[in-house]
Amino acid sequence: MKVTLKVIAEETGVSQMTVSRILRGKALGQVSEAVRKKVVSALEKHGYDFQKPERRQRQIRSRQNSAIHCVIPYENFLKCPPAGYNPQFYYELRKYAAERKVKLNFVVGLSGNNPVMPNWDNLELIKAGDLVLFNSTYGMACAITLQRRGCRIAIVLRDLFWRSYYAPQLKTMAQFVIRTADGVAQTVRYLLDSGCRKIACCAFASYMHEPGHPVLSGYDYVLRLRGSSYRQVIPIPTPGQHGDLPQCVRKAWDRKPFDGLLLPSFSLPENYSPGQEKLHHYLGLPDSVRITAVELPGDIRQSGASAVLHFPCRELLPDVFDTLFAKDFSCVEKFYDCKLETAAENSNQKTI
Repeated sequence: MKVTLKVIAEETGVSQMTVSRILRGKALGQVSEAVRKKVVSALEKHGYDFQKPERRQRQIRSRQNSAIHCVIPYENFLKCPPAGYNPQFYYELRKYAAERKVKLNFVVGLSGNNPVMPNWDNLELIKAGDLVLFNSTYGMACAITLQRRGCRIAIVLRDLFWRSYYAPQLKTMAQFVIRTADGVAQTVRYLLDSGCRKIACCAFASYMHEPGHPVLSGYDYVLRLRGSSYRQVIPIPTPGQHGDLPQCVRKAWDRKPFDGLLLPSFSLPENYSPGQEKLHHYLGLPDSVRITAVELPGDIRQSGASAVLHFPCRELLPDVFDTLFAKDFSCVEKFYDCKLETAAENSNQKTI
């Protein structure tokens, strides 16, 4: 007898709609686990294969013939990303897309890098039903425009403040949130537990007063929790702007010495190599200062860093792609933790 929704519904005592929801992966929150298991058992008894080879091949062909539009704010963005944008994300994005045989189209979504002025000509290249990826809420006007056009929108967020700020609009998009503030808090706790009592934190000057700044939020939270009386935020120049990072750090140390430092590594110049010069020497700091960094490339032991905080780019990208290419698009919201890698663990090839 042919397996139909009606057959399974009558056998399990549920409605055909319930069987349909389970088959389409829509049971979460709508169907109890006991009912879901009963329906799945009935389907398997009738020989239903949830992963038929031909279905998998259709999915693979669909991915090969499809593309993801990555909206960026301006033309030279990938070569010179602004402060706060982790270049590692785009490296991992390109690498993972190549593995999945998915084409990436980078589209300049803003006019004059104005977050409230979409580049309408470029956005016309993106049609209803297309898959679109944003790496921040910057240029949210573009995301709202494309969502209303009928595009599938996935957005990667690196802080909880802007997620809460744009909560009503984000409900119609898939969200992948990195707990950056929690990762920074973990890093500051590591410095305190390592014996540091005076910890300074570098922050890009143009972002120091941003509401809910994830780095400063995590930094301040732990200091208040531990009752630390020392606080020093060092304004540093953003990449491409006039300013000398080592000079800023050294002046801060001379003015108010510290024994621990949190440094956003993507503030370092492109020609800096951890294998050629230790961070201490480059910044003009004594070797006694414990330096922790965010996404430092290369071997952290050679750099002299005590620990490095890594963003979970590789962990979230499979979820982003699976959500965008799913048969039924779901406005999921998933959260990801950063990983702190210490120099000692680096020697054993382990992370925490």
